[in-house]
Amino acid sequence: MRGLKHLILPLSLGLISATTLANSNFLKTDGRLVRNGNGDVVYLRGVNLGGWFVHEPWMTPLQGANDEWTMRQTLTNRFGAAQAQALINTYRDSWIKEQDFQKISEVGMNVVRLPLYWQDYMNLDGSWKYNAQGQIDFASIEKAVEWARKHRLYVILDLHGAPGSQNGQDHSGKIGSADLWKNESYRQMTVNFWRELARRFAGNATVAGYDVLNEPSENFPSQASGPSVWNLYDRVYDAIRAVDPDHIIILEGIWDWAAIPHPNSYGWSNVIYEFHYYLWGNDNNSAAQASFVESKINQEQQYLGYNVPHYVGEFNFFGLKDGWDYGLRRYNEAGWHWTNWSYKATNMGNWALYNGTNAAANKPNVATDSYATIESKWRNWDTDAHMAPNQGLIDSLRTAVRSGNGLIRNLPYSGSILASSTIEAEYAYQQRGTSQEGGVVGYFDNGDWLRFIDVNFGSGANRLRLRLAVDAAYAGKQIELRLGSPTGTLLATHTVASTGGWGNYAEQVVNLSQNVSGIQNVYLVGKGGDGIANLDWLRFESSAVTPTPTPTASPTPTPVTPMPTATPAPTPVTPAPVTPLPSLCYAAWGTGAVYMAGQRVTHAGRNYEAKWWTQGDNPAQAGNWGVWRNLGVCGSTPATPAPTPLPTPVATPRPTSQPTPVGQVCNAAWREGDNYTTGQQVSYNGHNYVALVSHTAYVGTGWNPAASPTLWHELGAC
Repeated sequence: MRGLKHLILPLSLGLISATTLANSNFLKTDGRLVRNGNGDVVYLRGVNLGGWFVHEPWMTPLQGANDEWTMRQTLTNRFGAAQAQALINTYRDSWIKEQDFQKISEVGMNVVRLPLYWQDYMNLDGSWKYNAQGQIDFASIEKAVEWARKHRLYVILDLHGAPGSQNGQDHSGKIGSADLWKNESYRQMTVNFWRELARRFAGNATVAGYDVLNEPSENFPSQASGPSVWNLYDRVYDAIRAVDPDHIIILEGIWDWAAIPHPNSYGWSNVIYEFHYYLWGNDNNSAAQASFVESKINQEQQYLGYNVPHYVGEFNFFGLKDGWDYGLRRYNEAGWHWTNWSYKATNMGNWALYNGTNAAANKPNVATDSYATIESKWRNWDTDAHMAPNQGLIDSLRTAVRSGNGLIRNLPYSGSILASSTIEAEYAYQQRGTSQEGGVVGYFDNGDWLRFIDVNFGSGANRLRLRLAVDAAYAGKQIELRLGSPTGTLLATHTVASTGGWGNYAEQVVNLSQNVSGIQNVYLVGKGGDGIANLDWLRFESSAVTPTPTPTASPTPTPVTPMPTATPAPTPVTPAPVTPLPSLCYAAWGTGAVYMAGQRVTHAGRNYEAKWWTQGDNPAQAGNWGVWRNLGVCGSTPATPAPTPLPTPVATPRPTSQPTPVGQVCNAAWREGDNYTTGQQVSYNGHNYVALVSHTAYVGTGWNPAASPTLWHELGAC
């Protein structure tokens, strides 16, 4: 779906006015893309909340039982059903809290995949578990979805453990036979589960989609294929659509595309196909990991006719940072959605963003430990108190979600937001390059931007008030205010004055070049170098009105869910200094080479890292153009190569002669967010163009054909 979301009309007398529809976070597929209700392309990139609702003893604190089923039976036999459930609740309340959703959001991610286990909601005979109000008790899921909404995250609801077990593995909840495929009653229970869950969450925009069945297999790890799994998918699809016609339905091919049919063969629409990519036995082999990633990218090319989005629901690049950086970069360049496995674990290295600091001491034996001991040990899995961050992995993931295409996150409100209210910087609808932490936005560097949509200026405003912090050593850089796009109408350029430190927040006032009214799409764009400012909030005013002193409580955007009664003091966010590897230089920058986000080069004795796609932009001008991040001086000795150098894209040469357009016919119109291949022709503003290189026209970058001569060659008027 695509429409005129933002229409900007320049009027006389220096007045800018606009109208728009209220924003909508609700996601639907559009061919191989996912768009929200605004028509913007959304890439879902985040992490799994593994081990929360389904124990996997290799990564969760559980001894004395080898799966969720056995743990429940053991605790129930020893202490009774009520006490068993109380222990399970103790563990879950410790393993994941609301603060964990905040941590995930602060990495910059926009989605969590939530593995579910059927026994939490159904009895063994398939009847429902009800709450005191006589409703099916989905409270644990509802709480997770609400926490996600508050912290700008979407949620994928994933049936990780189905009745009877869909694969006989511990991650299905029950080791042994995959009885789902042998017993019709279990299959009907699965259909019933999805019908009622979809009925409960129909219309909820925070739910990105329904992941029908995790890793189905009659003989794991062989993937289930053919009518046995496809027909069950179809039954679940029909049950969901009967009560929820709108949400995306996610269907797993597990390891590759060959295991799942063309959606047209079953009449499926608004679906995503999901795969799990693990290359076992090559934990420390960069070449093998890179080759594996490329094989999956190449395989997808054979199935583009399926015309569905590609979601990597689980993956791991194991122990090598360059494997993570390469794999995530290539996933992004392919336009895939992804959630790595997993958020936290007992002490499993790169399987988790957070690992336990005293894991062995806090693993209860549910078969032999006393009730008090089990309860005590399961209380000790709070992330802040008992886990350590896996900073290398977090940094790789943070870089991946900040790079390139400007990730759109779930907004915690609907409708427009008043320009005259205090707009929290973290409420940016879309951001590129920045990161949030402690309620403020930091890592705001040259070329980075924040996008705020549906800002209601009413009858007009001509002044911007910013609350920000900047160290004296970094002062003097600029923040531009623009309408419509990062290169749209320029309303102001503000040179940021020092506030005395990254934690010292002060208000600075910016006069606009003209009055702005109506509902607008607003961008704050960084210029002049890295470390521009930490941003707390912004507010628009009219100079004809005496500004109201900043209230102690955050005004609530209409019709926003109420904010806290008092604004917490922002935690300082120091711009991330990138420390170069001492005495190591990368491959020399090439003037005609194409570089993707995250690739590193050496030029004039310094190392640089590409923030996004680039060709021909001199790294020495990074401070002026923002394409390259300056990593500092490197040594004269060439870098010791990684086990295998990561492949460097080769620039596609420009046509040696101008192609001849066909008559005066215009090609298909260029669209923001679409993927383009070398030689593909489009039309834009009455002219035809041909793509010089394959690329994605990432939303908000302004890479239209007229403005991007390194991407497009004009063929003439049409």
